[in-house]
Amino acid sequence: VIIATLNEEKDIEHLLKSIKKQTMKNYEILIVDGGSSDRTVEIARKYTKNVFVLPKIGVARSKNYAIKKAKGRIIQFFDADNFLTDTKYMSNVVRLFKKYGIDALAVKIAPEKSSSLLVRAQAAYRKTRWEHRQKSIVFGVDPRDITFSCFRRDFLMKIGGFNEKM
Repeated sequence: VIIATLNEEKDIEHLLKSIKKQTMKNYEILIVDGGSSDRTVEIARKYTKNVFVLPKIGVARSKNYAIKKAKGRIIQFFDADNFLTDTKYMSNVVRLFKKYGIDALAVKIAPEKSSSLLVRAQAAYRKTRWEHRQKSIVFGVDPRDITFSCFRRDFLMKIGGFNEKM
C-alpha cells in the first residue's frame, strides 16, 4: 500500500485504521510525505515504520520512490482521504489479479443505495455518456469515478512508473 501525503492529519488515521482491519495481513504500508507541517508523519509512524519524508518532490516522484522501496508484487495506491469499508477489499484485489492475470485494476467507489431521482439520473447519465463509447472499460467503471488504483509492481517498473513531469 502506497500513500503520498501532505498535511493529512485529519484523514490519514481513518485510512490506516481501515487498512489494519483487513482480513488479509500480508501487506506493507509505505507513506511518502511531502513535508507536512501538521501531525501527519507522527500519526503515520504509529502504523508503519515505512514513512519517508521527502519535501517538495511532488506526487509522481513520491509514488515512484515508494514503488522502488516496495517489496510486494501488487501496488495499491490510496489517497489519505480514502478509507475501506469492506474488510476483504485487499484479498479481493489479490484474487482479481490472480484470476484475470491483469497488470492494473481501477476501483470505483460504490455509491450509496438510494432511490432518489438525482442518484438515478446521475447513474443513467454516466451509463449513456461512457459505457457505449468505451468498450474496453472493465466492470463498467466510469473513468471519472476511479478512486483506487492497483498495479503489478513489475508492470509499473517496466513502464517507468509515473511521469514525473506531470
